[in-house]
Amino acid sequence: MPKISQKIDPNYVIKNRLQIKEKSIKNAKEMLSEAIILRKHGKFCRALFLIITSLEELAKASLVVNIDSRIPDSFNTLVDHKMKLDEIVKLVNKTYKTNIKKEDIIWARNNRLLEMREDVIYTRLKPKLKKDGKEDNEYPMFPKNGYWQKRAKSFLKKLENIIKYL
Repeated sequence: MPKISQKIDPNYVIKNRLQIKEKSIKNAKEMLSEAIILRKHGKFCRALFLIITSLEELAKASLVVNIDSRIPDSFNTLVDHKMKLDEIVKLVNKTYKTNIKKEDIIWARNNRLLEMREDVIYTRLKPKLKKDGKEDNEYPMFPKNGYWQKRAKSFLKKLENIIKYL
């Protein structure tokens, strides 16, 4: 039987699931408002970091209400990044009443969102390499703010719509 993550108290989660949902949505909204401010000031990397983190909070809000206390592993979905990514894909599908392309689902499930969050916020300790083994200048040691502008705008719009949907 899978163990429940030490980050979770199952009794607390069951007892407070609706409050956790509300607080997760509130937290996501606050991060959204901060991301909007950062984006307006041309801080696209930091804005995108908050947007992706906010999407994870919304996934947690969606997942927490469906926890099955008889299945210990269901609690782990709240801290499992891959499960939260799957939930983000479901939220986008529901919000836009469309099916996301299969390649987009694969992209999300392969942790690209998590890698993107790291790409926009951290100073690299090793170079990102292309397939030919040469350093990829698209991903420099320090994040290139302008490179992320278009993605920040796109993700911001998606986040705003998902929050309206919830």
